[in-house]
Amino acid sequence: MRYLIGLCVLLGVLVTVNAISVFVFEPIDTNTEIGRSISSRMDRLGMENDVVFFGDSRSHQGLDPRVIRREYQDLTGESMMSLNLARPGQQVPVSYYALENYMARADVAPKHIVVNFSHHIMYGREWFQAYYLHGFRPTAAQAVDAERSGLVSLPGAVEWYLRTRLPAWHGKKTFHNNLIPALTEGDGGLVAALDNQRKLEATLYDPEIRGFYPRGLAYIAADERNVTVPYEPARDDAVLLSYVPRMARLAADHGAELVIFEFPWPEIYRDSAVDKYSRDRLTTVLKTVLADEENVRFISYDPFMPPENFADPLHLNSRGAEALSRLMAGWLARPEGR
Repeated sequence: MRYLIGLCVLLGVLVTVNAISVFVFEPIDTNTEIGRSISSRMDRLGMENDVVFFGDSRSHQGLDPRVIRREYQDLTGESMMSLNLARPGQQVPVSYYALENYMARADVAPKHIVVNFSHHIMYGREWFQAYYLHGFRPTAAQAVDAERSGLVSLPGAVEWYLRTRLPAWHGKKTFHNNLIPALTEGDGGLVAALDNQRKLEATLYDPEIRGFYPRGLAYIAADERNVTVPYEPARDDAVLLSYVPRMARLAADHGAELVIFEFPWPEIYRDSAVDKYSRDRLTTVLKTVLADEENVRFISYDPFMPPENFADPLHLNSRGAEALSRLMAGWLARPEGR
């Protein structure tokens, strides 16, 4: 009897600690909210869509479903509902698992799956390890699949599955990365963290914005650019690339087309031989791994825009997002763009 009482007390303590962890950590953990919005909390989003967008922060901040709906209606006279499931640092395995989640929940599959593949999908798993191993809650099948694909080790897969379901374990990182910095900044830091979380949730789950994250109208100088790091094909990560054709096949299994586009760049990048090599190499690699897939469309267009369209050298501001979204509506309205 004494052992039973002790076990009940222990279970009570564990339940209480986990409940407190949810209460304390979740309201300030934006990375968790980003990951959960494309995994365990996807049901908060509109699940009846003609097109769903995936990719990293560039698409998250660059594709506005409101503009696309309006422009597509003007071009075709028909409605076009879309959902932005692109998220910061979303490498292709995360895109694939998020697409799995969407297809499992949607009563009707979308006609188009649109994605931008940035250069960091080719090698390095830093974004996946830093953000999505913490915030994206995998199903048991996805954790097993990630281990079998070589994305994570067996202990890593077990930890990923359990840590994202045990708030106290999950909250350890939030405690160090979010709570302590917020508290050391005084009341203003904690208030700001709470406010950031509220704004993020309001954007991710807003029925009109539909996942898009606007950046405002501030823009870069004409000569502003990021330091270019030459692309190194020898570093290509075969595991990351293996998810690209898998994404195409998953779309095909549901009768959807996979549409791939190059994200816009500021005009200053146009004449850089290093940047041109990197962009061309990325396209070549993608076309190679997708050579056997018949449901894939690559968009060909001039990807350069004026600096007034960019919030920073890599991300569009609201003006640029409207321009790109109008282009996207045209690409979706005109299948001859295959």
